[in-house]
Amino acid sequence: IFESPKIVEVLECEYLEGFDYATIKLVFEQFIDALVKNELQVDLIYSENQNNNSYFQWTNVFASLNSRRAFVESWQTLEVSKEIQSLLLEQSNCQSSSLYRQYKVL
Repeated sequence: IFESPKIVEVLECEYLEGFDYATIKLVFEQFIDALVKNELQVDLIYSENQNNNSYFQWTNVFASLNSRRAFVESWQTLEVSKEIQSLLLEQSNCQSSSLYRQYKVL
């Protein structure tokens, strides 16, 4: 293990009735557009539960704890962040996020 650890933030979520990947994909696209427009750096990973597609994980990957902090502070000042949050809450219920250190082993 030679690289500095990345910071991974994982949210465990469940779609609300009537919603699925097809509907939330539109929210992801808006989110990505806002990230690009505002030059915010974060890697995003969507993972759907293989046994029950009502559940998914949303994972944010940051270069460091400081970069996560800077991202959150910048994101929260943007008006679009409230819109994206509202759209996500209409479609899914997520637990509080968990933070992990991620090391590349191989």
